[in-house]
Amino acid sequence: MKQKEWDFERRGGVIPFAPKVTPPEAQIRMSQQCHRILKRLRLGPMYTGELRKMAAKYTGRISDIRAATGLKIIATIVDAKTGVWMYKLQEETS
Repeated sequence: MKQKEWDFERRGGVIPFAPKVTPPEAQIRMSQQCHRILKRLRLGPMYTGELRKMAAKYTGRISDIRAATGLKIIATIVDAKTGVWMYKLQEETS
């Protein structure tokens, strides 16, 4: 099937509307907290202290990000005595 050329003159000099292209991350419906946490995770690992400052229920936001994006966020305990965890975004492979 051959695509037809756009007849600019016949259409009165009107170019068809081209839809706005938005990045996939912007198309995902998540809260602002989730978007901020995901943006920060893309820069490197985060610890519970930093996550608590961004969202009181940060574990729920991490779950929301996992569910909405399908990304793997790895949680590793750093200090069991104080309850410090490290959250890291697993590298995406194509």
